[in-house]
Amino acid sequence: MAQVERGANRIYGDEHDRRTASKYLNGLLLACSAGLLIVAAFVLVIAGPVIADAWRQAGWSETLATLWSIARWPIGMVAIIGAFSLLFKKAPRRSQPDASWLSVGAAVSVVLWLALTGVLAAYLSLSRGLGSTYGPLAGQIGMLLWAYASSIALFIGIAFAAQLEDVRGRSARSSFDR
Repeated sequence: MAQVERGANRIYGDEHDRRTASKYLNGLLLACSAGLLIVAAFVLVIAGPVIADAWRQAGWSETLATLWSIARWPIGMVAIIGAFSLLFKKAPRRSQPDASWLSVGAAVSVVLWLALTGVLAAYLSLSRGLGSTYGPLAGQIGMLLWAYASSIALFIGIAFAAQLEDVRGRSARSSFDR
């Protein structure tokens, strides 16, 4: 998360990070809050069908498994929106504007994250032979691909929010100068 801070600072044009202890403390707090929310959202979206199948095989109610298959998406959305909101607000070393200014960039990040995670989930569910060919390595590769895709979605959203803030700031300054 300290590297997420560094990336967000560079996107906003700030070449300086927090002091080392403060940066890593902030990174630890973000990992314990936003990081866990991101992992929870990943598990809900990717492993949701496997959990429902396990419940069915264990003899639990079919209704519960069906409810889980439907409810995992909104719960995952809430988790990822909360995580990205925390990252947008707390990662950069600057005073961030109100949530309304950051919401468009966060929405871009969430939509990209959902699309990329959905593509990865579809790929992993359609390629059943991947696990038998590569064994546990396939899971590690899948996690690395997902982490890379998540970081791309996050940084594109931060860049979008920074650019939007810059454009809004310039238009507000030019109307003020009139």
